[in-house]
Amino acid sequence: MENLFERYELQGINYAKSAYTITSDAQVDEATNTITVSLENEFPVADIRYALNDAPLDETATPYTKPIEINSTTTIKASLYEDDKPVGKVFEKTFNYHKAVGKKVIYNNMYSDSYQGKGAGNMVNIVRGTKNFHDGQWQAWIAKDMELTIDLEEETEISNVSVGTMESQGPSIYFPTEVEVLVSNDGKSFTSVGKIDRPYKNNPGITLKDFSIDFDTQKVRFVKVKAKRYNRTDRKGGVWIFVDEIIVR
Repeated sequence: MENLFERYELQGINYAKSAYTITSDAQVDEATNTITVSLENEFPVADIRYALNDAPLDETATPYTKPIEINSTTTIKASLYEDDKPVGKVFEKTFNYHKAVGKKVIYNNMYSDSYQGKGAGNMVNIVRGTKNFHDGQWQAWIAKDMELTIDLEEETEISNVSVGTMESQGPSIYFPTEVEVLVSNDGKSFTSVGKIDRPYKNNPGITLKDFSIDFDTQKVRFVKVKAKRYNRTDRKGGVWIFVDEIIVR
């Protein structure tokens, strides 16, 4: 890496410690339900190589030349390389593929214009949000409950639904007080298969939590998810619900 930095210095290219960092972005092809993962680095020309799952990140790693396509749960490891050896901080991230990836999401209550995430497909793109609620992966609702329906396109066996949420009480972001999952085959008549009640708790930190609901295996096409907001009346304008992903297994 020092040799690489020396070359950039000779070329007058500025760099920082963050130059060691590899970041990722994922997009969903709704036609094929395939995820394409892009890897990026601050260097204008970087030798990034990667390995999938249990493959070693060594001289046999694959050079990154185009986005990586995945259609199952996959761990991607990547690093900058110098003289055929990994250098700097290793990027490692598991993309948890699930049965709702790329499926149509119908919003019964629309999210706020201020926090739209990646748009209509955000809830089923397998990319999780961070504790930074401005990271572009969160959708949010203020002064109203979240309610949406996922169309799995065909009857599909499922037995678990998880809802990814955030709490940061300072800026009025609260966990939902209730999460419920309902299922249907016609999109009109829904049956509840599980519900979690969570009373308010004081929380001075920033916390990520998946509300996970297990139920007997159902063969269904439509999955409705409801999340009730914490109804705190002393907050002007109401409080927020933040959600990054609905995971259907």
